[in-house]
Parts: sequence; structure tokens; C-alpha cells
Amino acid sequence: MLELVSMLRPLTTWQMLLGVCLLDLALIAVRLSWPSGTVPALPSHQQHRLQHLQELLAWHARLAQEVELSRGQLEENRRRVQELLAAQAVRADTEEEQLRLLAYGVEDLEKGLATLMGRRARGATGTISQWNETRSGRIT
Repeated sequence: MLELVSMLRPLTTWQMLLGVCLLDLALIAVRLSWPSGTVPALPSHQQHRLQHLQELLAWHARLAQEVELSRGQLEENRRRVQELLAAQAVRADTEEEQLRLLAYGVEDLEKGLATLMGRRARGATGTISQWNETRSGRIT
């Protein structure tokens, strides 16, 4: 008996209660499986207990089904988020490339505008390299 107690000691209260309930269910199932007349009918308090245990089992089955549905929804949501993140990354790469190209285009326009403004200031004479030298301060 002492060995049995030492084995049960690491179990939590809930685990012990579950074990007792399962043992009760097993005993009730054995009693119900015997042919009628050999075992007296269950007393009313045990019938009430059996009904309560059956309700608990039904509740547990519904809960397990809801958990499985929730897991399925969680996996579906996780897959959708991954798809959205992948699409967002592609979109960000595309937008970054477009911005880079736009920056190059603006830079080219600025250079062209500066060239035109320099030619106008000099009366459209000289070459671009001369204008660049003038601008850099080499020619005085």
C-alpha cells in the first residue's frame, strides 16, 4: 500500500480525480455489461452520477471538436498571413525598384536642366565641358 501511495504522490489533484472518474466509469460499464438480474440495478445516486459523467464526456467531445476546428482555422490564418507577407515583400521590392528608377530619372532631368540653364546664361555658346569647367571654378 505504501508503494501505491508513493506512486500516486507525483500526480496532480486533477489527474487523481480523472483517474477516479475513469475507474468509476469502468466499474459502471462492467456492471451494465452483465446480464440483467445477476447484478442489482444501479442506485439512483449512481445513475445520476453516470448521467453526469456522460454529460461530461459529451462536453469533452464537443470541446475537442472545437479545439480541432480552432487549430484548422489557426493554420488557415497562418497560411494567409504568410501569403500576404510574401505578396507585400514582392510589392515592396517592386516599389523600391520603381523609386530607384524614378530617382535616376530625376537626376538625369536635373543634369539636363542645369545644362540648359548654363547655356542660356552664356548665350548658348561653348560646350558642356566648358560650362562644367566654369561651374567648377577652373576657368575665371
